[in-house]
This record gives sequence, C-alpha cells and structure tokens, in this order.
Amino acid sequence: MLQFRVLPILKRLSDDISIAGYDGIDIAKILEPKLTTLCQDTAAIGRIAAEKLIDLIENPKTTLIDRFSVDGTLFKGASVKKIKK
Repeated sequence: MLQFRVLPILKRLSDDISIAGYDGIDIAKILEPKLTTLCQDTAAIGRIAAEKLIDLIENPKTTLIDRFSVDGTLFKGASVKKIKK
C-alpha cells in the first residue's frame, strides 16, 4: 500500500524513478499515474496450496520443501519508466 502514497510524489519527480506493485489491486488502474502491477492468479495459488495441503495430510512427509510457481499477468501502467543509458 505504500506505493499509493508514493505515486503522487512520483508525478513530480524525474523520469529516473519507477514504482510497481505485485498484488494486481484494482485501484492500480484508476490511480494517476496508473500503477504498473503484477496481477497474481490468487485462485490458482489457493487451489494448488489446498491440493498440496490435502496431499500432505493424506501422505505425511518428514521434509516439507516444495515449491511451485503460478504465472501472473502484468498490467502496464505509467509508473515504470524506460531505463536511460
């Protein structure tokens, strides 16, 4: 949520500063400048987590290290600038 307080300041600063979110919150589309954010597939994350939990309950393991990734969608707002060389 810090990014929402920073965005008004971002408008007054140079093109050297960018900010992005990672939660895909709907307000990102109505802020000015529009916040660039990664929209996570929370339904898929929840489904996979539930499946893994059920599997762990049914098949207990001594090691719990298990990683997975879920693709997201990038909402390109105006809060990220191109890098100058």
